[in-house]
Amino acid sequence: MKVNFYLLIFLFFLKSFCFAGGEGSSAVPFLKIPVGARAAALGGAFTAISDDASGIFSNPAGLSFAKSKELALSHNQWIEGLGGETIAYVHPLNSKFAFGAGINVLLSGSMKKYDLNGVQNGEFNYSEGAALAGVSRSFVGGSAGMALKTVYQKSENKNATAFAVDAGIMSAFHENFRAGLSVENMGAKIKLEEDAFPLPRGFKLALAYMPLKYRFITAQIKKYSDENAAFSAGAEQGFDISARETVFLRAGYASGADENTGSGLNFGFGLKAKEISIDYAFSPMGDFGFAHRVSFSIAFSRKIDESREKKKYRPKKKSRPEHEKEDFFIW
Repeated sequence: MKVNFYLLIFLFFLKSFCFAGGEGSSAVPFLKIPVGARAAALGGAFTAISDDASGIFSNPAGLSFAKSKELALSHNQWIEGLGGETIAYVHPLNSKFAFGAGINVLLSGSMKKYDLNGVQNGEFNYSEGAALAGVSRSFVGGSAGMALKTVYQKSENKNATAFAVDAGIMSAFHENFRAGLSVENMGAKIKLEEDAFPLPRGFKLALAYMPLKYRFITAQIKKYSDENAAFSAGAEQGFDISARETVFLRAGYASGADENTGSGLNFGFGLKAKEISIDYAFSPMGDFGFAHRVSFSIAFSRKIDESREKKKYRPKKKSRPEHEKEDFFIW
């Protein structure tokens, strides 16, 4: 019954997304950019993973899959002098609930301004940003989560603000498989002076195969209100180099209408040493060159309530002889 309840909530969000009126371009396009080096290296296919602090930007339901309290910082050296900064935090509260929050901003730096005759007329700065906070609840077989979001745009003396909601569900329906579903930017239009523009409402559906602790393959379909549906896929492989150090290699592919928007192959790697992780991602951007992302995260506690972990996946019980019965759980 719990799974059906969360599914009904999700159908409501999907209906709002599918029947959102209006076509054309949306505002605050930076909301479509993958957040964090790990997600970027996977081609943005992170909806069925989302098990770290940055996961709140991909699927708030993933907060329940975080194994510890974690703080993450990320820098995105994007195109044409644009740069992004991100801070995110996840905090497992108890066996059922986890909390997360994050701030993501895109900064232009100083840009030249021209008049109608093409003559330079000073300089200006442009920025976009989003701050969100959310909660996730675990249940047998998965989790559901929701995050409230504030979005803003700023250019010279002009400012615009809007409020939105992200929501998601995740299902660990098999010990080696996980599915994720999320909707993004469900909210009012952002108003700049007399004009109002819709946010890029998005829908993502993903599946991940996890045969080993440090290995997974994932695929994802996404659809934004002002774009055609796109496909992305990624893989991660970890190698233990010592008892407490692991190296990760990642690769991903993202489809899109234009290679200048980040479609194509993405690559990355990471190093985890005890509670500290450093990740890097490299993304070709066509004629604009390359985008580089670096993320740093630290886990404050490796302990987690065992009952919380056991609820992620419950295997079907099989009848066995009385003398062979024993209690067991599978991750």
